Amino acid sequence: MNAAWSPAQKISRIIAEVFAIELEPSLIHAKIPEFNLPTQGDPIQQIKDVIKNGILLDNDTITNVVAQQLNTYKFPPEKKFNLPSCSKLTTLQERWQAYLDKLENIVQQVKQRVADKYEINHLMPPQHQILELQQECLDLTSEYYGAGNGNICCFYFYYIRMCDAAHITRYVYFDMDKYVAADQFISLQNFEQRTRALEEYEQQIYQAFIKQGGLWAYGRSEIDATSIANIFYFSQAQQLIYLYCIKKLIVELLSTTNYNIRISHYGELPQSIKEQVWSLIQKYFVVDPTAEAQNIYYKYAKFCNNTPGACFTDVPEQLQNLCNPTTLHAAIKMAGILSNNLVLISRKITEDWTPKRYLVMSWRRRYALLKLRDANSLEHLRIWPNEMPYSPGHGLSLCGDGLIEGLQDYGSVAYEWNVPIDVREEIDNSARDIEKMFREMPLLCPPLDRKLLPGEYYLYLFQNTIAYSTQPTQHLHIARGTLADFPIYNLPATTTINLQNLNATLEIVQVGTNPDSIFLRMYFKAVSDETIIKFLLDLHNDMLQHFSGPTPVDTYIQLNTSQNKYVFILEPHALLQEMPDRKFLNPETGSKSLRKPQYIIPEGHKIDVIPPEHRWYAEVQPSGREFLTRHFDATCKRGVRDFLDEYFNLQS
Repeated sequence: MNAAWSPAQKISRIIAEVFAIELEPSLIHAKIPEFNLPTQGDPIQQIKDVIKNGILLDNDTITNVVAQQLNTYKFPPEKKFNLPSCSKLTTLQERWQAYLDKLENIVQQVKQRVADKYEINHLMPPQHQILELQQECLDLTSEYYGAGNGNICCFYFYYIRMCDAAHITRYVYFDMDKYVAADQFISLQNFEQRTRALEEYEQQIYQAFIKQGGLWAYGRSEIDATSIANIFYFSQAQQLIYLYCIKKLIVELLSTTNYNIRISHYGELPQSIKEQVWSLIQKYFVVDPTAEAQNIYYKYAKFCNNTPGACFTDVPEQLQNLCNPTTLHAAIKMAGILSNNLVLISRKITEDWTPKRYLVMSWRRRYALLKLRDANSLEHLRIWPNEMPYSPGHGLSLCGDGLIEGLQDYGSVAYEWNVPIDVREEIDNSARDIEKMFREMPLLCPPLDRKLLPGEYYLYLFQNTIAYSTQPTQHLHIARGTLADFPIYNLPATTTINLQNLNATLEIVQVGTNPDSIFLRMYFKAVSDETIIKFLLDLHNDMLQHFSGPTPVDTYIQLNTSQNKYVFILEPHALLQEMPDRKFLNPETGSKSLRKPQYIIPEGHKIDVIPPEHRWYAEVQPSGREFLTRHFDATCKRGVRDFLDEYFNLQS
């Protein structure tokens, strides 16, 4: 390879090596963007100059820099989804049915794209279209249920169907075999089938996409990987943008020549060819991580893409204490762009480079969450499907990543600039965020006092105990169902607590033989009742404080519906320790247990009683109810019943 070759010459060479077709570089040159080479100089001084000159205080400068970058790297849109027009419809019933037809049309288009072998990041509608469809659902339901009662329930379930069809999930919940205990108290997935599905997904979809140059979203953990940042190191941007360009060139070339492969989009090419193209891109447009390891711009771009929403702090001593972390984060980005070391690509583009799309909503916190979040904080929820679902319609509501979100800001300079605005918004899953649960339920679930619209279902929210959770990212689980699907939570109350000035029924339910093997159940009418929310927050916080010593308490929480009432479930447990044998140890009692099984009666494919060869058979037989008795006994938190009795006596 000649080091002096231009990008057009390199791309011409790649096409020649893969397809044995010689293209004149001058024909390619007009179809690819120009990259200005990075300027030489001391990056530390470049960053200091940005801070010293006050460029960051000049919004016009930021606007101009962002606009110039985005105009430099224009990307033609991918083949759009065809959506029927509803402009001539007048009644709400007509518009709602047209909306359902549109969503069903999209699901079928996703399936067709899968059949036509599109690349996995082109299977789902673009991110902006997802947000527009979400807003349409919110507007229509607000009109039906009344202002302030709009929800995205219907679109959420269609969105899950789209993700299932596009193989965003490792497997489809309804396709998995289910085993249920004879008394229907617990259900389990076919573990061997699930393992095979995970392995096939990893090999056939995930790895195949990465090997052809595809980007998978990053984050602090697997479950919060909903987006990537849009700032790239110069040589990384070259690879990504020229890969995008060469895909377009190849499709154009093969659709207009007499070559032996005729395609209408890049995904139709054999995997071997796509891998060869990406390998040659890396060969001709080199990124050397070893050589660049100490380059502050390289480290910055890597950090932003791995942890979008966080502030870069791995800076030399000369930059420390010059300004606050958010300003320094922005200064490094500005200096990198002005010196051509960093390339800003439209967030609207980068979000569609990955397979996943997500939903976004927001709410205002009224009460402080321990010492993690202050009262009056604006909270974003980012929703996407659980990649390994174990309930119908299983999704995750994550905390925001600290970046600007929402349809109202989509495509704006602030949106594209992408500097963290709330670095504390990303919190881990150790906090049981009861307020998050109550604020998000009415956004996601229809009101209980009206007839459901077609396509809507009741859903419930839950947060697993710390022992069973992906710790780095706070998340609520979302699933379809009601309390009637959980035999365990319909057991008769052992004790009913009478509390003055509380429009609710509070019960203690004994599950195991140990006095501490219990859960709390509270029925109430309004999910927006602040007295209920405050009571539960105080109860939970006081319980955490009481057991804040060497053996803390852990809790499972769930917010569900039962006929015309809401139900809150709180299970107190010991903080379990996961063992090498995949069991969990209660350090207070020495008891071991399996992970808590599903309590919901399963739906879907091949439901049967648990067979003897299943790894849980010996534990679960003869009944799920008996297993749960043993489970609650094994995981119970010592002293929790005494604490609750004393607490409620004081409350009364």
